Amino acid sequence: MNRLIFDTLAFLNAFIAVLLIGVCALAGWNAPLFFMAKPLGLIVGGGVGLVAAAVVCGSLAFFALVERHLRTIAEGQSAPRTSAGSLSGQIVRQEPRL
Repeated sequence: MNRLIFDTLAFLNAFIAVLLIGVCALAGWNAPLFFMAKPLGLIVGGGVGLVAAAVVCGSLAFFALVERHLRTIAEGQSAPRTSAGSLSGQIVRQEPRL
């Protein structure tokens, strides 16, 4: 269940970023500070939205990346590997392939 929720959040992260930038740009367009220069408000609002999206969605993307790496590590260590040529059945460490 947690995997499904986290994968969905990682998928929606880009849409959240675009929505955040759009909302901030619209707020800049309608800001009373820029009542004479609406395009300037749009640019400033979009810039603020871009910074906010980078912080919020960048953090979510970072956590998604860490979670994905931890999941890969956990799945790789679930069963110990034995060497195919080992007659004694001892656990042999295998180096990862690059």
